[in-house]
Amino acid sequence: MNPWPRFVNYFQDDRALLQAWIALQARDYDLVIADELCMTPYAELRPDLPRIVLRQKIDSLHVSGVAAASPWGIEKILLRVEAWKLRRYERQKMKFYHACITCSEADAAFVRQDAPGIRIQVIPNGVDLKFFRPSGILREDPPILLFVGTMHYYPNIDAVRYFFEAIYPFVRQARPDVRVQIVGHRPPPEIQRLADPPSIEVTGSVLDVRPYYERASVFIVPLRLGGGTRLKILEAMAMGLPVVSTSIGAEGLDIHPGEDIWIADDPRAFADGVLRLLSDRALWDRLSAGGQRLASRYDWRELTRPLVNLVEALIRERKG
Repeated sequence: MNPWPRFVNYFQDDRALLQAWIALQARDYDLVIADELCMTPYAELRPDLPRIVLRQKIDSLHVSGVAAASPWGIEKILLRVEAWKLRRYERQKMKFYHACITCSEADAAFVRQDAPGIRIQVIPNGVDLKFFRPSGILREDPPILLFVGTMHYYPNIDAVRYFFEAIYPFVRQARPDVRVQIVGHRPPPEIQRLADPPSIEVTGSVLDVRPYYERASVFIVPLRLGGGTRLKILEAMAMGLPVVSTSIGAEGLDIHPGEDIWIADDPRAFADGVLRLLSDRALWDRLSAGGQRLASRYDWRELTRPLVNLVEALIRERKG
């Protein structure tokens, strides 16, 4: 059995490692940043440099959650093995780094278990407020419920499945005119089969997601699995689109339910939130305005300043 996690093996390639080694020897670099822990084999090519790892989520926890939600069978067993391998890999490799960037305080606390002395900077996901801003066009009629996400990512598959199995029937019964759009890269066959024009549309990849945010009436986030913070929620909020989400879906954001977001973990309560936003203009306006205020605190230009400061400090220490 291969001792390395699949996540790590997927990105390891002898040719790519050789090319990376040649590139890293060709110039006098000041610092190495690994985008996720699975890229450690490339960072290890320059052990003489200060090293930072970006961890958008804790991979072992993510895979454990997917395994727990999967039905019994060979795939569940393989996922449990993968989670065990990832946890072992995390314990081994975190000590290699001088600093780590996480998206939430909970993830930072987990990282400290493996590398007690490491510098950690929490930088939540953000949004480009210059790019994602409302243009003032009128929303579509009939109303549209919008889900946006990478559709080969299992938590998103589970969320869409959960929505249509447990939530959509309540919404459809009260508002048969409602349309649903599932927008995101690489939807698997089980998601593609949900398409039922004009009521349900599965778009696949789109060149620009902003027109979908602008035409929609409510942004839905029925996530039951995952980690980090939710980039798509911030994009929707920045566009003035009210959000109905599970607690897990909005994890990592400094939310105020009822003021900038509607939170519901029960299928009926989730449907009720959607239906209220479709019928109560005052509530719609309140969550729209509150969401925009919340998104304004997650501007990438401000959030990334601590990363720049950390990089400069590590470089100064090395040269000093």
